[in-house]
Amino acid sequence: MAGLVGLIVKQNEVNYDHIKDIFSNMLKSLDHRGKYYYIYNGETFDVYNSYNKFEIDYCKQGFLIGFIVDERCKFLEINTKLPAVISDGIYYDDENFMSFLNGRKTRHSKFRNNSNCKLCKQLHLLLKSKSGTDLVDELKKLIVSIDPRFQEQTSVIILQNGIYLVKDLLGIHPLFILNTRDFTSFSSERKAFWKNKLNGEIFHLKPGSIIKITNKFVKELYHRPVSSVIKFGTMLSDTMINEIKKNLLDSIYRRLSVSDNNIGLFYSGGLDSSLLKFYLEKYGPKIFPFIVGIPGSKDLITSSISDDVVILVEIDKNNLLERMIKILEIIEQPDFLALEIAFLFYYGILEAKKFGLKNIMVGQGADELFCGYKKYQRFLKADYQLYINNINRDLDSLAFQNLEASELVASYFGTRLYFPYLDISLIQTVRAVEPKHHIDLKKGINKLILRKIASQEKIDQEITNKKKYALQYSSGIHHTFDKFIRNLGFNKFLSKELGYENRYRELFMDYSFFILKYPTKLTTNQFEKINKKIKVKY
Repeated sequence: MAGLVGLIVKQNEVNYDHIKDIFSNMLKSLDHRGKYYYIYNGETFDVYNSYNKFEIDYCKQGFLIGFIVDERCKFLEINTKLPAVISDGIYYDDENFMSFLNGRKTRHSKFRNNSNCKLCKQLHLLLKSKSGTDLVDELKKLIVSIDPRFQEQTSVIILQNGIYLVKDLLGIHPLFILNTRDFTSFSSERKAFWKNKLNGEIFHLKPGSIIKITNKFVKELYHRPVSSVIKFGTMLSDTMINEIKKNLLDSIYRRLSVSDNNIGLFYSGGLDSSLLKFYLEKYGPKIFPFIVGIPGSKDLITSSISDDVVILVEIDKNNLLERMIKILEIIEQPDFLALEIAFLFYYGILEAKKFGLKNIMVGQGADELFCGYKKYQRFLKADYQLYINNINRDLDSLAFQNLEASELVASYFGTRLYFPYLDISLIQTVRAVEPKHHIDLKKGINKLILRKIASQEKIDQEITNKKKYALQYSSGIHHTFDKFIRNLGFNKFLSKELGYENRYRELFMDYSFFILKYPTKLTTNQFEKINKKIKVKY
C-alpha cells in the first residue's frame, strides 16, 4: 500500500537544508511502497517518478508532506485548494460495488480503481467546506461511520491551522509519530526514523483517533476504540444467521469489486478460510489458495486440504537466521508471535507474486469477531463480564498484535490484503448477537454462527468440525523457530546470565534488533558475549 511521510518544523531558526535531507531520507526508507513520489509544497503536489530526481528547494511553510504510491494519483496533481488530503487506504467505490453485485453471477470483472486516489478525492470533497471545530466534528463522524468507503484508511489532512492525522476504527494501516526538539515527524514505518538516526519516543497513531500537529504542539483530539462504538446487543444467533451471512457476502463482494481479475487466498483448511474459499469459488474470480507451512505440519498434511486447487508452500528450514532477521527488519517489532505470523505471510506473498497476484484475501479477525479462541470458553465459565472484556480487548488490540505486521509485509511486496471478516457493517451485525450465543459450553464448541453458516452451505463437516489450532502451531512454524533458536544457544541459561530470566525468545529478538541497528536494550558487551556462545553468527 501507499506510504506517508511528514515533517513539521517547530522553530523558525533551523537548518532547512538539514530538514530537507532528513525528509528525503525518510522517503527513501519507504521506496519499496511505490514508484511515484508526491511532495506537498504548500500549494499543490509535485510528482516525481524517481527518488533520484527529487528537487526539494522549499520548506517555507514549515512542513513537508510526502506520499509514495504505486499508481499515479491524478487528483493530487490538480488539488490546489485546502484541505489537502492524502490517504493510505482502500476506497470501496459504490458504483463499482453495485456493478459487481449486478453481474456477480457471470463471475468477476476487472475494475481499475486507483483506490488511494479516489479516497483522497472523496475525503477532500467531504471536508472542503469545513474548518476548525466543524472539520473535527466531521472527522469524528467519519471515524464512527459504518460507511465502507472510509473504513480502511489512515489519512493526512492539511489545513491553514495545522495538520490532522486520522485513523479508522480497526487501524489496519499503521502510522507512527516521533517528536524531537526541532520537529515532529510521522511515517508509515518506524524504519524511516531508525535508519535516519532520529532519536526519541515513537507513538502509534491509535485506531479510531485524530491527532493535530502544529509547530507548537502534538495533541490527540479524539479517540474511540471499535468496542466503544459497536457494542454487544441481545439478539439470538439463530434469528441473525441470514443477516450475518448477507453481510459477510457483501463484505467479500465489495473487496472483489476493487481487486484485479485474479485473487490469492491465505488458506489453512479451517473453518474461516474454507468459508471464504467456498464463496470465492462460487461467486468470485479465479482464486489461488495458498497454504504455507513447515513440511509435515498439520496444515500441509490434513486430509481436508487435499483439493488439487490448493497450492502448498513448504518453508525451507535452511538459512533461518538470515531470513528471520529479514522479516524483523520489515515488521519492526521484537515480538516472537508477530515474527511467526509475518514469516508465513512473507513466503505466502512471495509465492503469490510468482502468479502475478497483487491482491490477497485473508481470514484474520474471524476468531476475534466470532469468539474462536479456546480461552473464551474459560472466561465464559469463570465470569461473564470477564468474557466480554476479553473479547473487546482482543478486537481493540487486533491492529497492534496482528494486522500491522501483516500489512507491513504486504506493503514490502506492493501487495494488498483484504480482510472481509473485518468489515464494519459485518462487525456491527455480528455484535448485535448476545455474546453467550457464540459458544456452546456443553459441547465445547466455539464460533457457532460461522459453523451454522458453513452447515447451511453444505461445506464438508470435516472442515466445519475441525479442531482449532492457532496458525503458528498448525503451520509448524512455532516449534521450528523455537527449536532453531534454542539450538543456536538462546536458552534459559544464557538468558538468565544476561538478566532475561527464562525469556530466551526475548533475548533472541533483542539480539536480532541489535544486528539491524534498531532500538534495543541489549548492550554492546552483551551482544559480544552472545556471539561468543551461540553456534551461528550473523
